[in-house]
Amino acid sequence: MSDTEDYRIPRNYIRICFLSLTTIKVLGLIKVTDGLLTVERYSLGQNEDRTEAPDSDDLDLRLERVTKAYDIVKNDYGDVEGPLREFYEELGDQKGN
Repeated sequence: MSDTEDYRIPRNYIRICFLSLTTIKVLGLIKVTDGLLTVERYSLGQNEDRTEAPDSDDLDLRLERVTKAYDIVKNDYGDVEGPLREFYEELGDQKGN
């Protein structure tokens, strides 16, 4: 075996990595992550840009903002859950073969 053969990455792994990256971009998981960060910021009394909200002492308003942001995250996750499950099921089938 030559030195170059020792460092070859199997095509299957390259394909899996490419599909993973593509899936993440296409499915919009970034929106889910950003939405969760928004929920966290609102719960801390901050605006989306991490500055302190002028009405951060109003707990009812903070709860309302968190609830709305959380609903958006649930919807975004719902959009990606099905295709993401299909992807990992297909990936599991490929490993089994």
